[in-house]
Amino acid sequence: MTIKRDSLGLPVLPLDEICFPADDRVAVPGSLWWVAWDGKHPVAYAGLRLCSMPENRGIGFLCRAGVIPSHRGRGLQKRLIRIRERAAREIGLKELVTYCMASNSPSMNSLVGCGFRFYSPATKYGGSGAVYLRKEL
Repeated sequence: MTIKRDSLGLPVLPLDEICFPADDRVAVPGSLWWVAWDGKHPVAYAGLRLCSMPENRGIGFLCRAGVIPSHRGRGLQKRLIRIRERAAREIGLKELVTYCMASNSPSMNSLVGCGFRFYSPATKYGGSGAVYLRKEL
């Protein structure tokens, strides 16, 4: 299994549709993307977006991640979290934030396992049923 930075995000949209068929499609432009490959086939993806508002400088947002069903339970989610955390440190970010749905316990467990902690943001940007996590770098 190899994980590569993908500057174009080409495999992201098809993977997003497989992983989250009922959701709106993820916005690819303006984010950094990594894709996990099993040989010639993409099997997982994850994004990092830099917060652009002046009051949020130094903060990165883990904007989406997904693993196709046949490859879940293999630690890919945690590997993708760690890769994005390493990239965030390299570009000088001081904090990462994200959210996931309360019903998505595998993602929540992966984030907590990588050192993220729950918090309550002033603006609930994830909508109804979202839980919010952050990690200082």
